[in-house]
Formats: sequence, structure tokens, C-alpha cells
Amino acid sequence: MMRIFGRKKEESGEKEKAPTAGHPSFSLKPQISVSEGEADKAKKELRLLEVEKDIAQYALMKIYEAEAGGLISVAERDSLAERYKAQMKSVEERILRNQMLITLRELEVGQSELVKMFNEKFAELENRIQEIRNKLGYTAPLSQSPSPTLTSTITTKAQPSSKEAQKAEQREIRPSRRSRERGEGGEGEPATGSPKTEAEMEIERLRSEIQKALEKLEQIELEI
Repeated sequence: MMRIFGRKKEESGEKEKAPTAGHPSFSLKPQISVSEGEADKAKKELRLLEVEKDIAQYALMKIYEAEAGGLISVAERDSLAERYKAQMKSVEERILRNQMLITLRELEVGQSELVKMFNEKFAELENRIQEIRNKLGYTAPLSQSPSPTLTSTITTKAQPSSKEAQKAEQREIRPSRRSRERGEGGEGEPATGSPKTEAEMEIERLRSEIQKALEKLEQIELEI
């Protein structure tokens, strides 16, 4: 019974690990909730609503001018003005809705383009990684083992006395005479950076393209 149970447990463990055996993938799928036709319709309606709003504002102005000139009474002014105020409130609500539809469409399209570019660049980078792994014979990435924490490392070592600790700190803080002379005289050897590899240049190119896309999306948001 124990053997059978152990075998079943091993088989279930293999089944759980099976989905992660393939190549890693990364994909974002943004959703478009406002169609292009709906956004175009909202733009056309928005132009008409702006004209309708101007007409209502002009009518209100003429109503108050008529009351000021003695052509109508205050009660008549309020009755007429209430009608156009209600009309203008309705127009403003429709204007706001259409503006939100247009904004949502532009943001969703910008997000979709950005995610598409990111997925393409990520897949390109992943293919390049797999190609180099195959050439080197690395079939799978290294398993990440938990690194020892700083506190556990400290506790395993013998704790020095307070005087010894102070002397050690002074030795670390006080620079040597040779290092001071090198710093003052400027005779130190200049740090020579190693030339960038092809992979590093490719990663920098991808980062630059993604950064440009983010800046473009940010510019779209500012314009909206």
C-alpha cells in the first residue's frame, strides 16, 4: 500500500510539473470596448452638441437682455430661462458622455499598440535566448535556490568583542597611505569598461523602443 501511495504521489507531482516544462511565454491581451464606428459617431454627435450648446447659451443671454430692457417680466424670464437651462444641462451630459467614449477609444488603441509591440519584442528576445541556450546545451534555466539571509550569516559567525569591533571599523574607515597618495596624485589606473556584447546591445535597443512607446502613450494621455 505504501509503495502504491508513493507511486501515485510521484505521478501526481509529475502531472503538476508538466505544464511548466515548455518554453516560458508572456502575453498581455488588452480589450477594446469602444469600436471605431462608435467613436466616429460620437465625434460627429459631439460637433452638433457643441453647436446646440452655443444656441442654448445665446437664447439665455437674449432672454435676460429682454427682461432687462423691459420687454418681458421677471416671471416670464424665469419661465423661459428654465426651459433653456434644462436643455443645456441635457446637452452638457451628452457632450461629457461622447467625450468619454472618444477618450476611452484613444486610450484603448494606444494601450493595444503598446502591448502588441511589447509582446513582439518579448517574443523576439525569448527566441534569441532559446537559440543561445540550445547552442550551449542549456535545456532549462537554473533553479533559483533561496539565498542565505544576512541575519543567518551573521549568527553563524563568532561575535567579536566591542573593542575588536571598534578597531575593525576604524581599519575599514581609515584609508591606507598608498590609496591616499594614489587618489591625490591621480596615478590610479583608469577603469576600462569591457566592450558591450551583441546581446547587451540588443537589450538596450529593445528598452529604447519600449521607452519611446511609453512616451508616445503618455503624450496621447496629455493631449486627451
